[in-house]
Amino acid sequence: MLSIKRGSLLFGILFGAILFREKQPFHHFIAGALMVAGVALIVV
Repeated sequence: MLSIKRGSLLFGILFGAILFREKQPFHHFIAGALMVAGVALIVV
């Protein structure tokens, strides 16, 4: 369940980048990917 929640984090970042027209959404994607990778390491 936790991995699904973290996966939705990436969709939230994408939605925020499009809706609010953020200047550098790439930084948010990197942070989100690190969080998802951390969850994957915990699961493994």
